[in-house]
Amino acid sequence: MKKSERPKIKLELRPADKILEGLALLALAALVLLPIIYWGDLPEKIPIHFNARGEADGYGQPVFLWAVTAVGVFIYALMTVVNKNPHNFNYMKNITAENAEQSYRSATQMIRWLKAVILILFAYTSWMMIQNALGKTSGLGSWFLPLVLLTIVAPTFYFIFKMGSKK
Repeated sequence: MKKSERPKIKLELRPADKILEGLALLALAALVLLPIIYWGDLPEKIPIHFNARGEADGYGQPVFLWAVTAVGVFIYALMTVVNKNPHNFNYMKNITAENAEQSYRSATQMIRWLKAVILILFAYTSWMMIQNALGKTSGLGSWFLPLVLLTIVAPTFYFIFKMGSKK
């Protein structure tokens, strides 16, 4: 079945969907508010890049925080809009009237999970950039990169497997 012929279904949000949307929105609010709250306290140079061990290895002007915020806002908006049209997604199986709801639900849950995790990671990184700049901490921590990979890659494979395994 072509994408244009797929059933268009309006999915009602389940409690887990609402929680993920709420987490993403809270992280987005933190991402926007952090630069506003700390702007006057920031030095001329702040850490803007961290290596794989979570150590600051690049510095720049505080305005870079607004670039991180802008990317986060863009990701939030894009993923929110894209998630409203699951019939346009690519699937590993033919979408029929019988499997459309389950397939769409799994796909939109994956997008919601990724949106929430990405926004939380952006907010945390922004927070840590500020804390590093203020001398309150050093780096992101050696656990940060493995956590990023685990919270993005593992659920993606889970949802892809879930979408591909059911008829």
